[in-house]
Amino acid sequence: MFLRKGYAGASFRDLTEAMGIGPPSLCAAFGGKHGLFLAAVDRYAATRSDALIAALEGPGGLAAALERFFRAVVADACAEGEGGAGGCLIACALADAAGEDAALRARLATLIAAIDRRIAETFLAAGLAPEQAVDRARLTTVVMHGLALRARAGASRDDLEAIAQASVLMLDR
Repeated sequence: MFLRKGYAGASFRDLTEAMGIGPPSLCAAFGGKHGLFLAAVDRYAATRSDALIAALEGPGGLAAALERFFRAVVADACAEGEGGAGGCLIACALADAAGEDAALRARLATLIAAIDRRIAETFLAAGLAPEQAVDRARLTTVVMHGLALRARAGASRDDLEAIAQASVLMLDR
């Protein structure tokens, strides 16, 4: 619901109906909408983001790892696209909600830094100097979030895959 409607757009009623629970149950379990949103972000990061990072592992060199990663990013960004919102809960809903909420902004910064570090490990393992690994990891994260935003805006899977492939060529230099 948060991915589809955003934090502000997802009403308490939307959330309780989607979960099949009453308002008192949501409040008891999560403390309210804000707590539910943080739990949803944490679950998303622990499942979907971890799956994307796992795509970096496997046979082949850096280009193969990046191709697997961006293929997974495009698939994930397009997963809700068939009649849904598409995109990424972190890049779309959390980033939007973070503008007015210091706690959400801090959570966003923490998640971005964590994915930067995990991606940097791939570049370090490929033999890049630490500064280069950090710079390319940050650029990889920017492309990942850009792909999610483009998916949210309705970009076709073919367009996203073309951007991903161009990114692999630039990042593997």
